[in-house]
Amino acid sequence: MGGYLADCPPDVLDALVAHVEQVPGESSISITAMGGAIDRLPDEASAYTGRGRPFDVSPDTSWSDPALDGANATWVRDAMAIVEPHLVPGRYINELSDGGPEITRSSYGDAKLERLRQIKRAWDPTNVFRLNHNIDPA
Repeated sequence: MGGYLADCPPDVLDALVAHVEQVPGESSISITAMGGAIDRLPDEASAYTGRGRPFDVSPDTSWSDPALDGANATWVRDAMAIVEPHLVPGRYINELSDGGPEITRSSYGDAKLERLRQIKRAWDPTNVFRLNHNIDPA
């Protein structure tokens, strides 16, 4: 999971630091400053969406014990709840683990999604590469 932030105030940073102390596995929460060179290319020029967003946040955790699956998933969701009031539309598609077609559409937007579908129809018409946030070639 992850998302773009409009702002990352000190109270949010403090809450995220406190949250990391409660992780049931190994974790990190990355907050990436966006813009700058990333934003020099127009958003519609590539599949990547969100070039002009101020920040990207991504809580990540790893574990090997299957008994910790639920606890770690909850930890990531709770981390995202901390930043929820500051999220802006769009998502970095590789950070989304709990999304379906509606999240893919909202992340890319209709025009970009249609362009990606055209590429998918040309290069992967049988949808072999479908395990991540799928772009249906139909």
